[in-house]
Amino acid sequence: MRRLFIAIELPDKIKEYLSDIIEDLKKEVDGRFISKDKLHITILFLGDSKLSDEEILKRISSVRFHKEIVLTGLGIFRRARGNVIFIGIEPDLYDVYTAICSRLGIKADKSFSPHITLCRTEKDLDKLSEDVKDYKFYAEKLSLFNSDMKTYTRIY
Repeated sequence: MRRLFIAIELPDKIKEYLSDIIEDLKKEVDGRFISKDKLHITILFLGDSKLSDEEILKRISSVRFHKEIVLTGLGIFRRARGNVIFIGIEPDLYDVYTAICSRLGIKADKSFSPHITLCRTEKDLDKLSEDVKDYKFYAEKLSLFNSDMKTYTRIY
């Protein structure tokens, strides 16, 4: 079963910076950390889509954007199946998300919250001590990925 998702890849310098944050977090949190090569901003998780890779790429290729992305700080999503430690970003990229949903015939979710996942943990966390610089980069391209939780492949 494939686990397709559309994401924004991060520049190497951002991945290096986030990798340093992950190393610091490992000192205070027990969890499953994301490896440097897998860090990204997920825009839309598709799962096992009925559309072919080619059809997905064709439909999303017309989504054009040029956005300055700013890393805003560490956050924690509290979920029933464990917590997710993430880096927040600005802007909210909702316009990019809704454009992709529209082209793929998917209803947009108003609770869309773009972020960069750093770790999944079962530990209940109140706060994290790590500070995050307001790193900035420009994004203008979407990529299609497949992940089965062990491998991570960029399709385009």
